[in-house]
Amino acid sequence: MKKQLTPLHRHPGFTLVELLTVIAIIGILAGILIPVVGGAKKSALKAQSRAQFNGWATALEAYKAEYGYYPELGSLNSDGGPITVDSYTDEFIKALSGRDKDGARLTGNDRSTYNRKNIGFYSFGEAEFKVDDPDLLVDAFDNPEIYIMVDHDGDGMIDSGSFPEQAKPTNGGDLRAKVAIWVQEDGVEDGETIWSWQ
Repeated sequence: MKKQLTPLHRHPGFTLVELLTVIAIIGILAGILIPVVGGAKKSALKAQSRAQFNGWATALEAYKAEYGYYPELGSLNSDGGPITVDSYTDEFIKALSGRDKDGARLTGNDRSTYNRKNIGFYSFGEAEFKVDDPDLLVDAFDNPEIYIMVDHDGDGMIDSGSFPEQAKPTNGGDLRAKVAIWVQEDGVEDGETIWSWQ
């Protein structure tokens, strides 16, 4: 007499339907988690850029408090519009850190031009330099097109008329700040602008 297999006597293992169900569940979970992880990374990079910009803004304010003027970086001290950091990387580093890019103390001429007391207002980290061009300062997205504007007349406000449209304060008026730093929206991943003041 032939013995019939009951469910208790089945061979161990998964059926094809069970395997396909598990694979489908894993695929659905991966589809949910991958965008969430990517979004979290993007948010972290934006927060890192904002913190970097705030550090620079604080250093520029400390520089002005010490010397009575902002560093000599193009039109930064005039009533002109914003400057781009990539146009003045060497000067920006010398003024805020009191050192050359290589970490050496400033020579006599550079010292008298950029930071005569050799005060370290800010310490630049490796992550702030472009990976494939270490002569450029960048944000966390590796974007060198960073803009800076300052309060030229000392009233604690930056004229919003000088801002590009995408960087204007959301209240429509002037920005209540002494230093504003931002990245243009066309230079940032997914077209988002990063501001030091928001």
